[in-house]
Amino acid sequence: MTFKINIILIFSMFSFFANSQQIGTWRLHFDYSNVKDIAASNKRILAATEKAILSYELDNSTTQDLRKLDKTNSLSDIGISCIDYCENEKTFIIAYNSTNIDLLTDNLELTNIPDIKNKNISTSKNINDIFIYKSSAYLSTDLGIIVLDIKNQEIDNTYIIGNYGDPESVLDCTIFKDTVYALTKTQGIKVAPLEGQNLLDFSTWENISMPFPANVTKLESFKGALFLMASEKIYKKENYLFNEIFSEPNSIIKSLTASEKLISVIDSAGVQTKLLVIDESKTDTIRDDKTSQAVKAIEINNKLFVADKSWGLMNYEKNEFLTPSGPFSNEIQSFSSRKDKIFASPGTLGSGINAGYNYSGFYYFQNNNWNNVNRYIIDGLDNVINFIDVKENPINNKVYSATTTGLVVYDYESIFVYDTTNSLLEKQIGSGENIYVVGIDFDSKGNTWMTNSHTNTPLKVLTADGNWYKYSLITGGATQKYYRIFVDSYDQIWVYTFRKGIALFPKIEDYSANHNNSSIVLNTSTANLPHNTINIIVEDKNGAIWVGTNQGIGVFDCPEDIFETNSDCIISRRIKSTLGEYTEYLFDTDVVNSIAVDGANRKWIGTDAGLWLISENGDEIIETFNTENSPLPTNEIISIAIQEQTGEVFIGTREGMISYIGDATEPAEDLSNIKAFPNPVRPNYYGTISITGLVANSFIKITDINGTLIDDGYALGGKYVWNGKDYNGRRASSGIYLVFSSDSKSKQKAVAKIVFIN
Repeated sequence: MTFKINIILIFSMFSFFANSQQIGTWRLHFDYSNVKDIAASNKRILAATEKAILSYELDNSTTQDLRKLDKTNSLSDIGISCIDYCENEKTFIIAYNSTNIDLLTDNLELTNIPDIKNKNISTSKNINDIFIYKSSAYLSTDLGIIVLDIKNQEIDNTYIIGNYGDPESVLDCTIFKDTVYALTKTQGIKVAPLEGQNLLDFSTWENISMPFPANVTKLESFKGALFLMASEKIYKKENYLFNEIFSEPNSIIKSLTASEKLISVIDSAGVQTKLLVIDESKTDTIRDDKTSQAVKAIEINNKLFVADKSWGLMNYEKNEFLTPSGPFSNEIQSFSSRKDKIFASPGTLGSGINAGYNYSGFYYFQNNNWNNVNRYIIDGLDNVINFIDVKENPINNKVYSATTTGLVVYDYESIFVYDTTNSLLEKQIGSGENIYVVGIDFDSKGNTWMTNSHTNTPLKVLTADGNWYKYSLITGGATQKYYRIFVDSYDQIWVYTFRKGIALFPKIEDYSANHNNSSIVLNTSTANLPHNTINIIVEDKNGAIWVGTNQGIGVFDCPEDIFETNSDCIISRRIKSTLGEYTEYLFDTDVVNSIAVDGANRKWIGTDAGLWLISENGDEIIETFNTENSPLPTNEIISIAIQEQTGEVFIGTREGMISYIGDATEPAEDLSNIKAFPNPVRPNYYGTISITGLVANSFIKITDINGTLIDDGYALGGKYVWNGKDYNGRRASSGIYLVFSSDSKSKQKAVAKIVFIN
């Protein structure tokens, strides 16, 4: 069922804007609507998504505060398993899928405890749940029960409780009347006295002797009673019996959580969510019509908060979803950029160019906010799946999207879909109903070129005046598959084939003529490409075409002459790298998934082994980033795009999106918008000062008010970065500093002022 929902977005006070960030800093861009766990103190709520934590400060003053905590600003890892709160130590416990652990105080001071993660054992150590007792966290793991001493910030004990002293997966545990109850995966519920016996001895742990319900998935102690959660029922231990206190056939009980009240989230026959609220005297059922996919609920200070997997953290009484701006999902297939926008495509496409079923639509980033376009938010996309490639047409400013349902056009108000009924687009040959539009790009006239894969005429064009044409390619045939498409500045069409190199189609003027034999093949044999699997094609600022493959990079230095008879331009060049006495091809054996060109004509390279920044010609490695030296979620980089006006580099990975504030922007056409930031520079600021809006090849001079030279140098693209110091390395004194800018011919000059306050 398709539904639309209005969400109140609470924008993070903890996040920061790109133009206020220092060069070289990072920020993660995650989906904050998929909340899987929550924990609370009297001061704040923590809501855990898959990749980050939302911290919501409760109303103990005149302000309320929602902050994003992630690997770039506080947390030590990504991939959160579960969280809980220890009242005795005023500390939250955050457990990760990697078995890493963070302790986060109520004042947001963090201590990392990597002991379990670093322990080298062959058995799985997954942390399944957390139970807090006094100043200890009892971690239910696949190894057994691990006790964490929160006060001393160290692992206290590890209890291996399998029948024969072997590791046994513990799904949950609790302490009730001085007895530890452990719910195991295959050996039922085991108990042991908390005091007086050696819990390190597996024989101390006995299977519970009383009858207990089948299909138990959760244990919870609350107000001096023990509760069990099963698939459709909740039981309370009274004397020596488990008495049923709730039952609803065909329902799924998702959680049972002790807070000020004991609250259970119940999926009622897949139709409606119920919140079962239990206290000492009564049990109430709230028929929940406010959330979409509630998974957990807690009560703190008599306020009910709900974790929802679709729309985020909810303040139930106020009917508010507290969701920071973020993409609709963490999936990414490709990026594109235009001026101040970054477009992200999350569509699912298998390795053999086989369609999945992704309904996330697409997202674009502008003015430091994410905007989501999908079937849940806008009409017209109910039946559209897999947004593979999304770009804004520079002529008409509409957004065109390649999907496996057809070509989607969005004018920022409404949706129009081209399919087989209203265009020359074709369904895949053979069985199946997919229309494989898997790549789009635009020529200098605003015509939209696209690959319509799995067909005999895979190259399609929708002209600016609304006419359709189609062409075959020389590598064609019913079995040939195609991927993305790139149109160079000469209006030549570069089509990625599936494992057969590139099909290059020439610039044409007469669209209605027969061009079916016009394309040529560029591959390892004909064009010296390093590999026939093509992952990315870009054009740099000198007009050279850079091709990323499964084994490095090939460069075509004169693509405008490739179609000339006997032209050497058809032969790609390999970039050589010299290290000491050894010379080899750059990225020779690396899978190069993405290449992006920044404002200084340098190349950002995304590989399966991390992110690289290389010089204009590729002969110098400027930066290398991976999970060891940066907040990158993973080393497998899928796509890269650069926001032209800020120089922010957006990186798509298998684990979500992250961006890096680069030191180069696109050069401006004139100096009418030259700016310095921050300005004024206040006493507590020690970062870099960026001068943006510069023209290409600008030479910058910074002087004091008396004309004394303080700093000079060349801009990178349209940005110059000053460290705020003079030639002697001293911080600039209070006063006004002048910025003089001129191009390579000294024809354009401008003056900006920077105020220093010390």
